[in-house]
Amino acid sequence: MIKKGRRFHTKEFKEKAVKLIKEQGYPVAEAARNLGVSPSILGRWKRELEKMKVVNPTLAAWRTCKPN
Repeated sequence: MIKKGRRFHTKEFKEKAVKLIKEQGYPVAEAARNLGVSPSILGRWKRELEKMKVVNPTLAAWRTCKPN
């Protein structure tokens, strides 16, 4: 069996994904399914983006993980 590696998404992808649920009204589960991510990760991106905007509205840096 081949183990799947961890996937990395750009800041732009995350922001567009969150816009689907916040601005266009898609349910989290439906948007996640259409984007090929889990609903929990999409929910986390939404919470992180909301938290960043509350702490610093000009902050545009996502938590980044770089592959080794």
